[in-house]
Amino acid sequence: ITIIMNLTNHKLCIGQIEHVNEDMLRNVIDSEDDVLVFFHDETDEDNIEEIINGLETIDDGLDEEEVEFVRCSDDDILDEYGLSMMPSLVYFEGGIPTVYHSGDLKNHDAILGWITTELRRTTIR
Repeated sequence: ITIIMNLTNHKLCIGQIEHVNEDMLRNVIDSEDDVLVFFHDETDEDNIEEIINGLETIDDGLDEEEVEFVRCSDDDILDEYGLSMMPSLVYFEGGIPTVYHSGDLKNHDAILGWITTELRRTTIR
């Protein structure tokens, strides 16, 4: 039953950035080579909704690159990854975090350029 529920939940999240809790996030980071995480404050709904809608366009392209893209609003985990504020975007390669520091999270072209550069670095190594 659990497997069927997980498959059903996964199918429901296609085309959307899956919202995960702290434990699920750790599991994804431990089990996937390339993970992009959008950390956000759930109480800032207006601002976050606009950012998430834009990030979902990037998510569609990342599926082809086999990058798992999730979002998390558990602020207890911020210190674990060296984050001091939300919202934040973090790319994990083999569990090692790289924080997006280049500015506006609504600039999807800049974010796509950043993650593409990070993926190329992974391929070159």
